[in-house]
Amino acid sequence: MTRLSKTDLDRAADILPRLGAAFFKERAFMPPEFRAAISEGTFAPRHIHALNMIALAGRMTVGELAQRLAIGVPAASQIAGELQDSGWLARERDEKDRRRTWLSIAPDRRAAVEGYCQRRVEPLLKVLQSMSAETRTAFLDGLEAFASEIETQIREG
Repeated sequence: MTRLSKTDLDRAADILPRLGAAFFKERAFMPPEFRAAISEGTFAPRHIHALNMIALAGRMTVGELAQRLAIGVPAASQIAGELQDSGWLARERDEKDRRRTWLSIAPDRRAAVEGYCQRRVEPLLKVLQSMSAETRTAFLDGLEAFASEIETQIREG
């Protein structure tokens, strides 16, 4: 394992709180409909994460949602049901495989959800576009490794 320099440690110590603050200020990116749903108790963070995943994919099954959110299928099904009951999610039977149901953002809610996703990803896209292909690959490899390490620590408690 490579030993980090004091400069690297100082930079990391400066960056992490700034990233955390950006994620905690997530409400600044939210459309009014999201804020209202949170205030009313209709939404919890898990609902917003599910909507993000579905919007980014276009559509997905409950099993795919469970996999993306790293939760069980019953929990993903419950979240999908709650989102459907509150009018945010549409379910559609797969014509080729009637056992499969597709989840997608309800058409009348799509603009709000996609706008939210776009506002959240814009800073990252702007930075990625400013990088060379080699630097971008290294940066994304580092982000992926960071996310994987966080997921490992969460799983292991």
